[in-house]
Amino acid sequence: MNNQIIKNCERAHYLMQLSSYFSELTDLPGVSFAYTNLVTDTWYNQAYNIHSISGKDTIEEKKDILSKSNLFFDKHDRQICFYLTPATTSKNFSEFLLDNDFVVFDEEAWMFYDFTNDLSQVSRERIEVREVTEKDLDLFGEVYCRVLPGPEVKEYVQCVKNGFLSHPPLVGINYYLAFYEESPVGMLSLLSIGNCAGLYAVAVDEHYQHKGVCRALVSKAIVECKKKQIEYLFLQTGNGEESQEAFEHLGFTTQFVRKGYISKAMAEDVQHG
Repeated sequence: MNNQIIKNCERAHYLMQLSSYFSELTDLPGVSFAYTNLVTDTWYNQAYNIHSISGKDTIEEKKDILSKSNLFFDKHDRQICFYLTPATTSKNFSEFLLDNDFVVFDEEAWMFYDFTNDLSQVSRERIEVREVTEKDLDLFGEVYCRVLPGPEVKEYVQCVKNGFLSHPPLVGINYYLAFYEESPVGMLSLLSIGNCAGLYAVAVDEHYQHKGVCRALVSKAIVECKKKQIEYLFLQTGNGEESQEAFEHLGFTTQFVRKGYISKAMAEDVQHG
């Protein structure tokens, strides 16, 4: 996957979540920021798109990017965090961070769906996938809290509700609930903009895993993507985790790994909401 596609997909990732998981996107020379006023979780308060302004890529430029980032995160009362992709054009910025007491705390596998695959859903009478409407948002939130528990899960639920009710006009929002014998047991969010789409909050109740529920959810989302003529459908999962292999069985392939960096001091107690 070439660097321009990586940049476009990363940018789409943030634009699609504006008004849901992110409340502010800010671009400054050499760096971009994504911030949310709803959660303090490092995974949703980030600096990204690190690039050389002059083309000379000097150490002074790197120090300037770090200074701008410190100011931004201090202003918003958040911890500093950087995400770098293979398309990061400030060369050796990862080494610069490591030399300044940062460590890698996250490795996201960016997986893309191959639309030449046939993910035809095997008929399973017990499973039904329904698209969420406004009246279903509370139920969607209840399932979210149950299958994706965490210290800021209620704030996350508010994020997804906000996104559904007030997303930018160019962003498509489709939420799905999976029912097993009429019980809500799984969920998935499909966000789209232009020719890009992302799967988020894909989760199934642990008691109903390995029954085809996740496959049914993803299959429903892919049908919608084909209607929208999506060219790039991606998701993020932990590199090397069991979920990565599970998504490979559904037709996704890891195209690149995006690494997250935080300070050594912060890494001692960071936890994902």
